Amino acid sequence: MNYCIIMPRLARDNNASYAFPVGIAYVSSSLKATKRNVITYNLNYKDGTTEELLRNLIQEHDIDVIASGGLTFQYPELREIFELSKKIKPDITTWVGGGIITASPIPAMEALEYADYGMIGEGEITICELAEAMEGKRTFESVDGLIYRKSDTNKWHITNPRQEIQDLDSIPFPDYEGFEYEKLLDKANFELSGEDCGMVSFSRSCPFNCTFCFHPSGSKYRKRSLKSILEEID
Repeated sequence: MNYCIIMPRLARDNNASYAFPVGIAYVSSSLKATKRNVITYNLNYKDGTTEELLRNLIQEHDIDVIASGGLTFQYPELREIFELSKKIKPDITTWVGGGIITASPIPAMEALEYADYGMIGEGEITICELAEAMEGKRTFESVDGLIYRKSDTNKWHITNPRQEIQDLDSIPFPDYEGFEYEKLLDKANFELSGEDCGMVSFSRSCPFNCTFCFHPSGSKYRKRSLKSILEEID
């Protein structure tokens, strides 16, 4: 099967910078580590409409699964990706993850409408198990942290919660190369010591328990080792 992970448009135009969504890059590197045929595509800094770009992408690579994700404010871009993908290739399967799903799984899936499967919580392991289910190697019910509509009842079904990844060092480094990180660095303007710089994720969740926060990246604070962080920087 041919899998494609798409980063939604975030830059206002081809001259603007944006905050790189490292979550989708972690998910991409995890799926690529399974040696599946995974194509990555960044919609930022591309000329042409989203439909034109997706049509060329899907037809050229004969894509079977389109995956994307993000936060709730990215709803219009995400819905457009899934709707156009179904228009271009009606039998394509669509996956979505990120904060938009983790925050409110059922309302988000209802609103996105054209997303077939949603990944709740951390997606690195979930996306690999979901690929196994797509390939008939396991049942969808056995994949933790998943929401999908059951064919027999036509109702949304949420599987068991996905356990938080305790050893962050076990996750492959983010897939910066696949999402053309260098193009963002050329336009980034962080104004730190007058030098270009990028961001590195050191930890997940938070040691505090603020009432206004639902801890989208897990309830337990976890840190990467200094060795892992320095290796990524290198």
